[in-house]
Amino acid sequence: MDNWVDDLLAAAPPGEIVEGSRSYPVFNRIGKDIYEAVNQFDAVNPRLESANVIVFVNNEGSHCDYGNLLNTITGNFFSECGKVYPIYQKYSGGRIKDLKRRVHMFVWLEPSGKHYFLFNDLKRSHERNLCLWLGKDPDKI
Repeated sequence: MDNWVDDLLAAAPPGEIVEGSRSYPVFNRIGKDIYEAVNQFDAVNPRLESANVIVFVNNEGSHCDYGNLLNTITGNFFSECGKVYPIYQKYSGGRIKDLKRRVHMFVWLEPSGKHYFLFNDLKRSHERNLCLWLGKDPDKI
């Protein structure tokens, strides 16, 4: 939940107009979720003997999508024409810079039923096992 506007209103005197600007919060929220998940993974799987999987369930519809996860992890914006622009580096290279490599698979579930998988290729045996478990051909990933 994003309380940014509520916090601004609570700090303002009664009857005063409130305004402000800030960065799009989705990237920070995804980064925070990755940070917290990896800290939990490290508590039970510090040597990465098992695959670490994070599942994101998108309840925001069109306000947030798989592209936002991809942007946060890679630091890149992927244009429709195929060009890649490194405009989200502060998110991918920030507090999750090393932590994101400790996640073997990211899953993104959309309200429409669509789903996306993003693999970390650090440990191919985990990738292969996850694919087989999900009924996916690892050679087509």
